[in-house]
Amino acid sequence: LNRMLAKSPADRYSSMAAVIEALRPFARDEEFEIHDPRDSGLEDLDYDTRVFDSSDLLDARPATTVGNLAQGEPTSRTGSLLSKRSSARKGEFTLAAFDVGTRGCVLAEAVGQRSENSTATIELPRISTLPHRDGSIQSPAAVFATDQRQILTGAEALNHFAADPRHGWLSPLSLLGHQGEMRSAYGLKPPAPLLVAILLERMSREFQTRSQEPNGFAIGVPHLFNETQRHALRQAAQMAQIESPIWVDDALADAAAYAWLGPRHNEVSIPENSPWMLLHVGESTTTMLLLNSVDGKLTVLGGENDRDLGGSHWDQALGDLAADAFRARYGSDPREQLAPAARLLDQCEDAKRRLDRATEVTLEITGEQGVVRAGITRSRFQRQTTNLLQRLATLADNFLERHNIAWHDLGRLVLSGGGTRSPAVRRLFAQRWGKEPRSLPASEETTAQGIALLGALHWIRESGMATSLEIPLVNPWSLGIMAHHPGTQQTQFSEVIPPYAPLPLTATKTFRTRRAGPLLQNLTIAQALTAGSSAPEVIGQLGIRSAEGDLPAGSSVAISLGYLGDGRLTWSAAVNGVSCEADFTHAESLTAEDLAKWSSRWREERLFDLDEIGLAEE
Repeated sequence: LNRMLAKSPADRYSSMAAVIEALRPFARDEEFEIHDPRDSGLEDLDYDTRVFDSSDLLDARPATTVGNLAQGEPTSRTGSLLSKRSSARKGEFTLAAFDVGTRGCVLAEAVGQRSENSTATIELPRISTLPHRDGSIQSPAAVFATDQRQILTGAEALNHFAADPRHGWLSPLSLLGHQGEMRSAYGLKPPAPLLVAILLERMSREFQTRSQEPNGFAIGVPHLFNETQRHALRQAAQMAQIESPIWVDDALADAAAYAWLGPRHNEVSIPENSPWMLLHVGESTTTMLLLNSVDGKLTVLGGENDRDLGGSHWDQALGDLAADAFRARYGSDPREQLAPAARLLDQCEDAKRRLDRATEVTLEITGEQGVVRAGITRSRFQRQTTNLLQRLATLADNFLERHNIAWHDLGRLVLSGGGTRSPAVRRLFAQRWGKEPRSLPASEETTAQGIALLGALHWIRESGMATSLEIPLVNPWSLGIMAHHPGTQQTQFSEVIPPYAPLPLTATKTFRTRRAGPLLQNLTIAQALTAGSSAPEVIGQLGIRSAEGDLPAGSSVAISLGYLGDGRLTWSAAVNGVSCEADFTHAESLTAEDLAKWSSRWREERLFDLDEIGLAEE
């Protein structure tokens, strides 16, 4: 388990998959089942039960009909967003923006003018970041429980965590959408949405201390979050009592910040009608967006992603070099123990940044056997990471080739994320583009400002006012149904909505029943990333119920899936042209009872009630 913790998310998944395969021969149906995430899709049902199932589906219309969202249009949030105690000056509105990253939390605000004239165009709001109470712009994404059962966050939590890592949690955002719980030294096993809710609630309080009670909230959503993770983040906001927040894609926030906040940072405006690319290398993922800016409208032309290529892989490469030095002295890997592994990872992150400027760094590697000081040169580190650079280059080359765009056709190449600060990465793309790439200044800060900008634009439109800027949201995941194909006898992903389609959008797939009987079916809904880079991921079950009784064979069943303008999922179903009951249940989701239970314990300060969780004081 210690070795598994030191690996990347993809490596951890591979390890878990290997464990599942090893256990499968020992499984007994009457005792337990092995649930493999890759075994998604519908099971064949007994036809004698007269239950409509996926093997009874014939695709009557293979072509997907795509159009504007016909049902489930987003209602205006103006009423719920307006604060009863807002202290904004007359004629102004204030929007709070929260960027809850895996590493840290950043606050930003947007302040703009209201207008009673619906035809008037609102000017661009003033955007700024706000310092936390300790003066820092980025506060660590950490939650800690003290011996007195108090909850700490930010730098204070991180300092306590360094002394005793058993008592806290780091980067709870990365845990969203997973059914696991992290047990503390006190036996507390809080769900990840609760930990994120604690961070959001503290950010909300800090914002009001440094600004004023806002008219609304905008919260950043990691670009590669699937619907399961996005739903968990929405549950976190609900637990933090943040009503009807505006959800903003963080990659689009970077693009918007560069396109419209860039001139404030002495950047040159992007040429009209010229495609440009945003390359974001985050902690563990890489995202590339191809964009176009025309007449105040920012359009996403396409995107590419790698969920297993990010700055942490460069950290791991440094860790491999350090571990080799320790192994040469003591014959063991220091990363096999949790505390030494955490200390080494922290050193590697710092050393990677220092190697951007220095030609050599020294790491002090501590293990149970002793301490080793190892010097690592920049050239040696670059040799160690050559394969990572090649993967990054290949990903970008293939992405542009698929869109029939040459490097020299790009009007701008913008780098964002900590992974792009490396001189080697910048040189790589300078050689390809033929010019020095642009960079987002203070990347963490700029993302939060972009969230504030997009959130304000959305709030202005929903308040009945007009803006000169427009940025349709997109979702990098395709959306579809896992259906059992009667011809191949295989479960396969049937796409309903393609990736990177502008939102809002709905699409309908029509099937016909092969047998007569009542309609009572659970369909498995899934998402897949672009270019088949990963297997489809199940996000929930869509239950369909028809009140018409027995249906004749050949009945038409239309399944509609879509996204609202803010990226939320929408669904509906119809049988023979008549709407029927359709209920969606998110996978790996907290139930309403769980939400109420944890919210109650948190609000009543009973999270660490030792009697209730059955633990003695010692």
